[in-house]
Amino acid sequence: MRSPAPETAELAASLSFVAGDLPLEPGSGIVSVGSYYFPHGYSRVVHLAPGKREVGFYCPGFIYVDGPPTISYNFVGGQSYELYCQKGQAHIRIKQAAGGPDPSPGRTRDKPRAA
Repeated sequence: MRSPAPETAELAASLSFVAGDLPLEPGSGIVSVGSYYFPHGYSRVVHLAPGKREVGFYCPGFIYVDGPPTISYNFVGGQSYELYCQKGQAHIRIKQAAGGPDPSPGRTRDKPRAA
């Protein structure tokens, strides 16, 4: 039996993969959340349950040999976040409202996934 859908989208956090220092290209994006890998290879937007999550990603312009690197972040329900890459390292920041000030850079972490 499937679990019922949440009654409100505010229970979930959203994470978008956006262009950083290089333009987006096919194959770059979010490839996993925790132990779940996306069957089509990658996603540009995911919705997450609140709490600390490990997100696997591929930055544009980089080749990864031992699987995707990951970044861990404590997501708050109802909040929107952006994952972007600079020099091959991922950063997560709170998504800026249209016309709002630049958000703080947030947490940075880039580590290979254990085999």
